[in-house]
Amino acid sequence: MKHVRTLIREEVANILSGRAPLAAVYTSRTANVARDVLPCATVFFGEESSAVFTQGANPTHERTATLNVQIRASAVDESEPDQQFDAIADTCAIVIEQAIAESDLVGTLVKFMTYAGMDTEYTDGQPEGLVTLTWVVRYMVRAQSPDQPV
Repeated sequence: MKHVRTLIREEVANILSGRAPLAAVYTSRTANVARDVLPCATVFFGEESSAVFTQGANPTHERTATLNVQIRASAVDESEPDQQFDAIADTCAIVIEQAIAESDLVGTLVKFMTYAGMDTEYTDGQPEGLVTLTWVVRYMVRAQSPDQPV
């Protein structure tokens, strides 16, 4: 039994796995990432809110959450020294955004999904940086069965 959030995270990771230039895709923010598996992505949820959609003995809840895909990339690609962090991260972002847009995630696990923006964390002189892409996701569950999408 898995929460619908876990199912969504795992499905996004499956959608992104094996797509170049990503060396790996993780579903845990605590994954121990080695420098030899960069660039990589981590899929996780941020904030979530819930509203009652239908009343009754087992009401339906509409949940709205932020789904994040965080790209971790080297400051310089050693195999291509002219590839700086921004270029590497942007290439990964294109791949991620296209893969999610082309997926059938909406209609299966989620009711609504839209790209909301990005945030960059990089300081000159650091060996790597982060870019977090964020989507707003809406999904439905019953109060007594948050492991089953409605």
